Amino acid sequence: MLIPVDAIKVGSNHRKVVPAKVKELVVSIETIGLKTPIAVLPGSGGKYRLVAGRHRLEAYRRLGRADIEAAVVQDPLEAKLWEIAENLHRADLTAMQRNLLVGRWVKLRAQKIKRDQRDIMAHGGPLSRGRPVSSGFSAAGKELGIAPTTAKRAVKIATRLKPAAQKEATKLGLENQSVALEHASRYDKLDQQVTYLRDFKAKQVEQERIALETRHILAGTDAPTDPEDAFRKWFRVLGTELRQQIKRWLREMDPVALADDLDRLATLTADDRKAMH
Repeated sequence: MLIPVDAIKVGSNHRKVVPAKVKELVVSIETIGLKTPIAVLPGSGGKYRLVAGRHRLEAYRRLGRADIEAAVVQDPLEAKLWEIAENLHRADLTAMQRNLLVGRWVKLRAQKIKRDQRDIMAHGGPLSRGRPVSSGFSAAGKELGIAPTTAKRAVKIATRLKPAAQKEATKLGLENQSVALEHASRYDKLDQQVTYLRDFKAKQVEQERIALETRHILAGTDAPTDPEDAFRKWFRVLGTELRQQIKRWLREMDPVALADDLDRLATLTADDRKAMH
């Protein structure tokens, strides 16, 4: 149905307008018209609240159009699902924001399934099998285009990762590290979640330092000055497990035998080395 553009209110939870997207839609609407109606929720006094179609509505306003084709969603719960699905198309979402939105969508979808089942039972119909939350995971795959496993991870993060831990993750620059967010959410207490995130970040920084140091060594910009320096530089770029193995090996190794073995390897020809492998 056609609804006056001025009668539609845009809530603060909608994504910000991207001018380039609006400009693109203005051209498209002028050429072929509006192919997909916006969605609104009826309010009081002839007013409506926008559910989906922020950029399409703005394009109509730029064009000076008085009315716009809209689908009126009567169910507030369904409207929330539409709104979340619309926001998930935003390109500027972090992994944490996306997981929180998906988690909220699955929870609302499960609520809707449970409510619909109650309505069916109230009218004497058969109750469908399956748990609502599990059905919500399946619906996420069909309606949001994500795997059920991704939906489950999102719900875990959305329901278990405490708000203060979410802020800490953003502060540490881990808002796009879904693995870290999921692992932190496995802990029950806030201090445990924060400690895990800080440890994860510290390991990440250390790995980046080692990678940078390795690149310097390989590029020859930080060449070793003597044999001991060469060994220490090489040893530092190894992983923790391999370091431990080498230390155990060195404690058991006969230094003279090791020196003789190194001399022998140094005199091997290319064909000899191939034969050894």
